[in-house]
Amino acid sequence: MIRDLSALTAMRYFAALGVVLYHYGRQLDVAPWLKHAIANGFMGMPFFFILSGFVLVYASQGRTIGVRDFLARRFARLYPVYAFAWALTGITKIAVATSGAQLAKTTVVFGGSSLLLVQAWIPGAAKHWNWPAWSLSCEVFFYAMFPFVYLSLSRLSTRMLAVLAGVLTALSALKFYVVAMYAKTTIFRGTLLHTSMGEYLDQLPVLAIIVFLLGATLGHLYVRGVRVPTSFALPTAVAIAALFVSNGTVLGLPPSAWLPPLFCVMILALADMTYELPPFALLLGNASYSMYILQFPLHDLLYPTVAQPTILGLIGFMVLLTACSIATFLYIEQPAARWIKRGVIRRPLQTSVQPG
Repeated sequence: MIRDLSALTAMRYFAALGVVLYHYGRQLDVAPWLKHAIANGFMGMPFFFILSGFVLVYASQGRTIGVRDFLARRFARLYPVYAFAWALTGITKIAVATSGAQLAKTTVVFGGSSLLLVQAWIPGAAKHWNWPAWSLSCEVFFYAMFPFVYLSLSRLSTRMLAVLAGVLTALSALKFYVVAMYAKTTIFRGTLLHTSMGEYLDQLPVLAIIVFLLGATLGHLYVRGVRVPTSFALPTAVAIAALFVSNGTVLGLPPSAWLPPLFCVMILALADMTYELPPFALLLGNASYSMYILQFPLHDLLYPTVAQPTILGLIGFMVLLTACSIATFLYIEQPAARWIKRGVIRRPLQTSVQPG
């Protein structure tokens, strides 16, 4: 029987909060340990990717997955709020534009690629328009691959799944190493697509899918009965916190290389947690997607000229962002998803994925 993974739902809010702090809190004058924690906040994104793969596999167990209906449900879940954030970003771009020609160029290249969810494939395009939206470009790729991923993983033995999880963990650590190595290598210098090779590789969907595959593999292991006691959640959280506040390396690897396997342990430990969370905690988790995708356009609308944040200003922004995200979830995301599902989803197509 498929249960609501309420503890994992609530965790999504804290992952989104970490990403927001990473984007807007790195310039704060705070204690070194807190500065390190904020600087590592970008790891909320790999957590989302791992959790996405895990939840999709878990929700698909024992079912025939109609490809059309699967993609329609994903579209209904993500695109309405995405389009809303895209439009808000367009308003801010128009408000600060100093040249009509430059605005037209950036709107066509960056706004167009963002609207079509292909910006992560184009060098330099991911960081323009609504920067956090690059991850949705990756998610679309993951969803397109998921029916094939699910079928392939379902055919593996439990032992091979465990081996694959280890290989993917190593590959995720290698990716962080490669991204850091090329962080200062510039490509397309002097053009509209000017960026660093490290940044492009970090956001490229074919590399970002590594941690999504890790989550999907973890989901198959969980469905097959692999468990981590819920008592492991607290010590794992302590280990994650220790890595977040660390600025050094462990066995020659940065904290970012060690966090994905710890995220996997945490997900398995929380998946079986039976403690009933307060409704508001679940609401925050459900609104985390809106919080993630609205952070840039909302900040640019409110503080178009603020370069140096203050602690109180950042706290106020996070409170307002949380409130706006809840309202967006309740009054845009949910109604739009229901409307799209009623109009599009009927019955599964013949092309489907059968669980192994």
